[in-house]
Amino acid sequence: MVQIGNETDSGFLWNYGKVWNQFATNFINFAALFNQGAQAVRDVCPSDTKIIFHHSSVENAVYFLDQLRLYPINYDVIGLSYYPQFQTKDLNLVQSKLNTLASTFNKEIMIVETAYPFTLNFNDNLTNYVGNINQIVPQYAASPQGQKDFLLKIIALLKAIPNQKGIGFIYWAPDWVSFTGNAATTLGGSSWENQCLWNFNGTALPALDAFK
Repeated sequence: MVQIGNETDSGFLWNYGKVWNQFATNFINFAALFNQGAQAVRDVCPSDTKIIFHHSSVENAVYFLDQLRLYPINYDVIGLSYYPQFQTKDLNLVQSKLNTLASTFNKEIMIVETAYPFTLNFNDNLTNYVGNINQIVPQYAASPQGQKDFLLKIIALLKAIPNQKGIGFIYWAPDWVSFTGNAATTLGGSSWENQCLWNFNGTALPALDAFK
């Protein structure tokens, strides 16, 4: 698989390919840029290589792809980011959006970025992205078991997409640990340490079992 850019719903090569605010009519430019990248993949890579379009939000991807109906882009897989701290915490809504994407656009679906905390504590002097109980899904505690159960739920959501369109997920930054402990600053710390798949002692967490 080759992903053409990262979370590209903000566009490419601003302002020519930017697609929001005063540039919201630039979808024709966005599509042209995306398709040039896609054509390069088709030209160079093996014929079974799949191209991913990556949107930053499960909630808003339907709207974005709808804007491209007049300017079709060349891709095989809808890739999505899903971080509860930034998006909805309603997993029923997540399921609904995944199902709508699959049925509307007839593409395979992948969650290409997700993560969940195993604790709300710190191991360095950097502020973590997730440090408050209001940032997590209420049903899943910020604990080793809660982290694992969240990933099992992600797998269940993908498997529930009709016609087996859900094909997998990728855990983002599982190894972004704080490697110098409590003395860490911006050079040695991590704002993601409590969402890794290894705890503060470097021990593998139960969430790794979800990949089995």
